Amino acid sequence: FTIGTDTGGSVRVPASFCGVIGFRPTHGRINLKKVYPMSESFDTLGWFSNNKSNMLKLGELFFDNFNDEKIEQHNILIPIDIVDNLDENIKSQFYDYCQHKFNNLDKVKLFNFEKSELADCFKIIQGYEIKFNLLPWIEKHNPKISTEINSRFEMAKNITKNMYDDAVNLRKEFISELDQNLPVESILIFPTTPFSSPIKGQSDDDLSELRKKVMEFTCIGGLSSRPQISIPKFKGSTGPIGLSVLGNKYADEIILNNLNLF
Repeated sequence: FTIGTDTGGSVRVPASFCGVIGFRPTHGRINLKKVYPMSESFDTLGWFSNNKSNMLKLGELFFDNFNDEKIEQHNILIPIDIVDNLDENIKSQFYDYCQHKFNNLDKVKLFNFEKSELADCFKIIQGYEIKFNLLPWIEKHNPKISTEINSRFEMAKNITKNMYDDAVNLRKEFISELDQNLPVESILIFPTTPFSSPIKGQSDDDLSELRKKVMEFTCIGGLSSRPQISIPKFKGSTGPIGLSVLGNKYADEIILNNLNLF
């Protein structure tokens, strides 16, 4: 196993691409006092492993509310907002899995926002906080970084307080919709990423577009502060794609204790 921080997807996405299990806990459940902050609204400490038993053992080190509570099938939902615009091959694999594993699952519409709108909301909040947490160090030490990463720092410089406040308000609206549309016991399942790992050597512009598409999937867990785990399940054109299991806030133990259900 290994640990890692997940702000915008840095545990869930590599787990999906590499065919291992990766867990992002409920935001704020694990103390990050001695971790250098990037974006305090979203920073979490997560972990990776290649087996479900280790994921549970690590959870037992951090959390103390484990019991025998089971995830009931009628609480497992398919979020059509996320799934229905997937590539046909990935969508077919996902629905085949759901049918074979669970027979019939209910579908739910989570929100009335465009996924791209939510991804932009996440990017603005994250970027504004990076502007004050990381940029001073970058500007002082001038490290050698790629042009693509540098362009994101340049973007962060230009985010204003008004832009940040608007994004924070949109996030509140999104959370309110999510809470209204999902019963507390609900568990969402969907592919962690919309495609498998990108091929090396692509241009910065192409990678930026791919990153935007991934952010449309990862921002749901980030904006909602909910726990999410990625489990190897599907095959893309270049390699693995994970299945995400996303629960309500503080459902970390329930997810980790029911991994064999998935």
